[in-house]
Amino acid sequence: MGNLQLRYLVRVIWACVAAGGCGPRLSPPPPPLDPPAIAAAAIAELDANRNGSLDARELTASPGLRAAADLVDADKNGALSQHELAARFQRYGEFPVANLTFTCVLTQDGQPLADAEVRLVPEKCFGASRRAAVGKTDANGLVNLKVEGHETYGVPNGIYRIEISKKDQAGLETIKSIYNAPSGLGKEIAFDRRELEGGLRIEL
Repeated sequence: MGNLQLRYLVRVIWACVAAGGCGPRLSPPPPPLDPPAIAAAAIAELDANRNGSLDARELTASPGLRAAADLVDADKNGALSQHELAARFQRYGEFPVANLTFTCVLTQDGQPLADAEVRLVPEKCFGASRRAAVGKTDANGLVNLKVEGHETYGVPNGIYRIEISKKDQAGLETIKSIYNAPSGLGKEIAFDRRELEGGLRIEL
């Protein structure tokens, strides 16, 4: 295990301890991934020009994959091949913890945004192997997400759209449509995403 993986593992363990222990409280592990099948599904869905890879224009239809491109694009040619996608998804199985602590801090006009619902929706190519993770921000704009139907916090490695919603008393949406469903925001949740260690900050 490399230093980065060890550092993240220590962080996850401390998060478990703070939550009251890592015994029976742990979320169940997500279904196993089939990296080649997921990569093939991504190409089939998004490769509009049928050249076998996904360019920047095609990735606009998948905010999560677009956000993950920096680590997926191994040869740095600006396009994601099926082989590169499969190789990246294969790496998810290298980390010994199935569900990663994931927090967001939302601000609007520089102020914490309270009572907003945040959803991480898996990109379509993941099929039934991933479920949405949800949470609601507190008075400080902080939200800790957990998979729908799970009692404990944590999000599986994967690629997600980020959807944010907050409705007024009349039931009208108060958040710009780019952040709702379908959202233009996305993120890869993975053990080697160092920028996530302190939580993801989103200014609306």
